[in-house]
Amino acid sequence: MKNIFKTLAFAAALALPSVGTAQAAIDTDVQVNLQSHPLNTLGGGGFFANYTIDFPTGAKTYNQWLVWCIDPNREVSVPGSYNYSAYTAQNFAASNLGSVNNNNITDAQMRSIISLVTTLQTGWNGFNDSQRAALQTQIWSTFRGETAPIVGNENVSMTDWVVLFGNNNNQTFLTRVPEPADIGLLLIGFSGLAFMAVARRRRA
Repeated sequence: MKNIFKTLAFAAALALPSVGTAQAAIDTDVQVNLQSHPLNTLGGGGFFANYTIDFPTGAKTYNQWLVWCIDPNREVSVPGSYNYSAYTAQNFAASNLGSVNNNNITDAQMRSIISLVTTLQTGWNGFNDSQRAALQTQIWSTFRGETAPIVGNENVSMTDWVVLFGNNNNQTFLTRVPEPADIGLLLIGFSGLAFMAVARRRRA
């Protein structure tokens, strides 16, 4: 019964006008336990974390899950445990939340960030250090509302993407939380990225 009421409340929040309103978080009490930082570029990039999000349809736990740093002005330490609010990417873009320089993320900026993060994640092992740094810098610049040479695709889907926004001014993370059927495939991909990153570091 509790989940039914939560689902109805969440659906009602999505139906509210987005202009000038605070958009509903999926979960305002997400404990994110950062485990490692295998995809590190400029101190940002991809972290592995354990966390549980209480969705309207029920809680889902993600272990050794990839979360991506999108905020250049907020910090975390690894290992470390931090409290977050989870928003759908669409609701975050429609909220009055954003960077410390008061840039409230727009729909186009959120889609561009998702596109850039996807490009960097999936192509990590094929990029050199300079290319990784350039893409991460553009992610940060877009989050701050600044312009840079590399522009992400502003038409990509925001489905399955969640923004973890720090409740205590912690780093802002972007993560993809797909349907359970897709999780196994993503875990294989994450493991491969981490293995290759460690192997490259040992050879260096």
